Amino acid sequence: MIGQEFDSNFIRIPLTPEIYGASRRDLADLRLLSVDSKGVSTQIPYILVSPTDETGQADKSLPITDRREVSGNSEFVLDARLVTDPVEKLQLLVASSERNYARRVRLYGADQPNDGDWKLLVNDGFLLDRVRDAQRLTESTIACPRSQFRYYRAVIENEGEAPLSITGGQAHMVRRHAAPRVSYTLQVANEVHLNQKITRVELTLLGPVPVDRLELTVSGADEYHRNAQLMAISDTTTSIITSVALFHLAQFSKGPTTSVSIRPQSSARFRLEIANGDDQPLTVSAAQAFGIEQSLAVPVKSMTANPNPIAIYVGGDIDSPSYDLARISTLPDVEKMSTLGVLPGEKNAAYHEVTPQRPWAEDHQTLVWVAVLGGVVVLSAAAIKLLQAASAPEQAATAQPAPPTDTPPVE
Repeated sequence: MIGQEFDSNFIRIPLTPEIYGASRRDLADLRLLSVDSKGVSTQIPYILVSPTDETGQADKSLPITDRREVSGNSEFVLDARLVTDPVEKLQLLVASSERNYARRVRLYGADQPNDGDWKLLVNDGFLLDRVRDAQRLTESTIACPRSQFRYYRAVIENEGEAPLSITGGQAHMVRRHAAPRVSYTLQVANEVHLNQKITRVELTLLGPVPVDRLELTVSGADEYHRNAQLMAISDTTTSIITSVALFHLAQFSKGPTTSVSIRPQSSARFRLEIANGDDQPLTVSAAQAFGIEQSLAVPVKSMTANPNPIAIYVGGDIDSPSYDLARISTLPDVEKMSTLGVLPGEKNAAYHEVTPQRPWAEDHQTLVWVAVLGGVVVLSAAAIKLLQAASAPEQAATAQPAPPTDTPPVE
């Protein structure tokens, strides 16, 4: 059931995992109904709102200025004056000749290169290059809060090691506008297969919600580097989504949580297979899914015009919509709408699920197979009898009496 507090021309009703799980993938069987005491229903018009991210400027190269070595740290400034969109990630380009390093990085932002008031953006970034068992792990991209500073300063803590050769930087502007996201808790089940040297992690949601990122909390060894594969599971197929590098280094403050961005999809089940090799098996202790929040946008007038309780109905034999709100051009931004929550679902007492009538053969497959096999045996025996009967006259016709061996003398 839906509450009755709102303060704009439109209100939005966020869709929940329970609604996704009960409805069709395209949500075409979802209706907003006002039902009176006699069971007569009236449809409440709505628009399904699916916000999208607005793609920003392409990755932009950032020239390096003001290089210096201060107290064993490498410092330099990245010029971002030509960047027009918010920066979400900064990549430091390390020379390809550099190998086997691990450095902590701090990032600052300012609007003037000589401004003493540099704002700290990232305190726990890192540059990493490790090779283990012919597997190379490299990380040079640092996620940072969305910002639009004209200059960024990087401080690399060398900790007594030789300074790295940094050839440049890149600003990654993933989104000009980020659509609102919502998080969902996944149910986690781990299965460690020692003979296959893998951990299979089943991740389950209450319904096939739209997802574009997972956060996995990994437990096991204090330090680890494992390769894994993330898959989407449906009733009929298992498809690989992406490969995942799971790693944790104690010298960095990076915790055991791994963030995995994936292509947007609606799925209720995921599977992660971790290749442990001969090392201590890893498991996933917790997981969160993130995705764009879809909502129903409903005119306030349509809500107030119906004094009866209003509920979301999914499935069943419901009439097609008798309204068309798609032509409305004054639909406000979904982020500016008032929000109504949905209470836990209740089964409709008047609805009785009807099990489709299946063919008799599907419900009695064992009898069908016994009858088929019995028929094959009977037909085979009859065919053998017929062949034997047909060959008997031919054998009798070809059999002639043998001439006598002793002939009487001729007188």
